[in-house]
Amino acid sequence: MFNPEGAKNTDEVIVTESVIDATALWSAGLRNVIPTYGTTGLTEEIIAHLVECRVKRVVLMLDADDAGRAAAIDMAQRLNAVNIETRTVELPAKDAAEFIAAGGTADEIRALIASAQAGSAGVSPAVSAARTRALQVETSADGSMMFSIADREYRVRGLSPVGLERLRVNVRLTLNGNFHLDTIDLYQARARSLFAQSAAKLCSVGEQQVGADLLRMIEKLEAARLAMRKNGDDANLNDAPMTSAERDAALRYLNDPKLTERIVEDFRKCGLVGERATVLTAYLAAVSRKLSEPLAVLIVARSGAGKSALQDALCAFVPPEEAVRVTRLTGQALFYKDPYSLQQKVLAIAEDEGALQAVYSLRTLASDQHLSIAATRTDPNTGKLHTEHYEVYGPVVIVLTTTSPEAFDEETRSRFVQLTMDESAAQTKAILERQRRSFTLEGVLERATAEAVQRLHHNAQRLLQPLAVVNPYVEQLTYPSDRLMHRREQKKYLALINSIALLHQHQREIKRATRGNVELEYVEVTIADIALANELARDVLSRALDELAAPVRGLYDELHTLCVKRAEELNCQPDAVQLSRREIREATGWSDWQVRSYCRQLVELEYLYATINGNGRPYVYSLARADENGSDGLRGLTDVAEIKQRLKEKVALTSG
Repeated sequence: MFNPEGAKNTDEVIVTESVIDATALWSAGLRNVIPTYGTTGLTEEIIAHLVECRVKRVVLMLDADDAGRAAAIDMAQRLNAVNIETRTVELPAKDAAEFIAAGGTADEIRALIASAQAGSAGVSPAVSAARTRALQVETSADGSMMFSIADREYRVRGLSPVGLERLRVNVRLTLNGNFHLDTIDLYQARARSLFAQSAAKLCSVGEQQVGADLLRMIEKLEAARLAMRKNGDDANLNDAPMTSAERDAALRYLNDPKLTERIVEDFRKCGLVGERATVLTAYLAAVSRKLSEPLAVLIVARSGAGKSALQDALCAFVPPEEAVRVTRLTGQALFYKDPYSLQQKVLAIAEDEGALQAVYSLRTLASDQHLSIAATRTDPNTGKLHTEHYEVYGPVVIVLTTTSPEAFDEETRSRFVQLTMDESAAQTKAILERQRRSFTLEGVLERATAEAVQRLHHNAQRLLQPLAVVNPYVEQLTYPSDRLMHRREQKKYLALINSIALLHQHQREIKRATRGNVELEYVEVTIADIALANELARDVLSRALDELAAPVRGLYDELHTLCVKRAEELNCQPDAVQLSRREIREATGWSDWQVRSYCRQLVELEYLYATINGNGRPYVYSLARADENGSDGLRGLTDVAEIKQRLKEKVALTSG
């Protein structure tokens, strides 16, 4: 009977004095009509509903008597207070029901509404003056937007054209010498409601008034954000705007011919020693979030090897608004995120233990860049169950770390580029020297400049546009085809090439292609991109070909070396040497858990034989094959020299 749908999806609503009048107008074909409950029946609930539906105008069609006219003035004042324009229409009858009963039509009512002027028929001059108080908007020198509505003043900061799924800004309301300040997402009804409640208490203002103000501000902020995007205002593409000097520095950085080497050097400045291929691949993976098919990264290394340090350094180089870091994910957490909250972001999860419940969603998101779930919910109005669909969209780069090679199954690991840390004694020595150096004056100065280095990378990555990448040499590329897994591995290789090209977009011509109504901007891959990708692929992607995880392979290599050395001393074959777990720990320095766990995997995969002695005697291990010595590595990639030669032959053939 209240007809709440009558206020939805319309700018103008007709308000009558009774349910019978509203029903009469409904029967005549007018659907945008709702009733009050008598001359004093415009309740706060009705006003809140009008505000929530963003109604701009209300036509007061009350009874044509003194009580109706007096009620129209009171209702107009209350509606004007929440910035809703009012018009009053008196029908040539006692009320709407009598007018329709006498043969009145919907067209006649529409004509009366069209002829009525705002503020007419019984609206007091004070109300008309209040209505004409427009929303005043000014932009200050620091980028803040000032909104003035009557005696209320709002300051808005932090408007960003990125992340269109939200409108997160810092809002300050000042009124009568008091103020309320908070950072909220204006697209969230609950956030607006909480802000209005707090502001009502602190500033002695109507809660509905503040709510209506926020809704009016949304339209202005959306228009301002759209203008920022159209103008390519790079200084406002983030929550901490770049100065012109910072923008110039970021552009110079992106145009440096030795860009990739500078990236590796910047990781060193921030505390990571060595690991060239690892840190460069991780950085390119983070950049790939701007591609339609990004990379996902799984860092596998022993405890204390520096995998968390690499993840922290990588996330520190990503702009804060594009990095999402969590300690733990529940099984359904990703399915219920805002649809675009992960788009072009880096999702970093601290340890594998925090992601075990969400393995399926992470694997699916890494592979498909899209999540969808249908869940049952109880309708609060009817109490019946109904199905709701939730979707989350990529592209998103997922970064995980783990110490256990068995933490994720092969199906999950195959979706990720597996990185590892250098665990050699030489690397340990270099790290220890670096730690000691950090206490020198030079080390202290480097730590002090680390924040500036990170800020430079934030600005540089903000200047990278999500362009398409075209590879004109793709038909000349090859990849091993002897294993089924290469169907996925080649996609990682091609994505790595595209990430390199995207990173160098400011050093390339941005080309345009048009087909029908579609216009596409893109950059092209160069031979230098392929050369770097080949170098990284042989070092990084080849690890996927090894059935042993990096830490397990590391232990096996040390055991193989130890058995060869013992065999020379004992004048026997390496596979005849037997080692107990204690001997392995003492010779390698690995922990008891690592030796037990990794040796068990080596036995299961038949790299080692285990002899179990009874009566409390220890396990002993021996090599299954004395000539086993590492994986074959990645072979079959097209050398860039071959590509150049083919191009020369093609040019010669064409010119001939």
